[in-house]
Amino acid sequence: MPLLCDITSVERGRCPSRRTYNHELTVPKILTIFLLPSCAPELNPVENICRYLRQTWLSNHVFETYDDIIDAGCDAWNRLIAQPHTIMSIGMRNWAHIGH
Repeated sequence: MPLLCDITSVERGRCPSRRTYNHELTVPKILTIFLLPSCAPELNPVENICRYLRQTWLSNHVFETYDDIIDAGCDAWNRLIAQPHTIMSIGMRNWAHIGH
């Protein structure tokens, strides 16, 4: 099972390395750690989800209040989670599915 960590997390000590996490938590051997290079958000599936939300439902809007921003974000999120195949296609990376 792959575990993706960006370099920034490693530099800040939040990513497991050498099978330990902050020298307290042992990472199971079934995990393969992929260290993503810093400044490469296109490799991070979460960044791709955020980009999709912005491009599809949140761009080109002027919000009057903070509550309007929160409402639009919640609406966009609810629309996205109603489309699980879209989420899978956004997050799918051939290099992250070794042997499948």
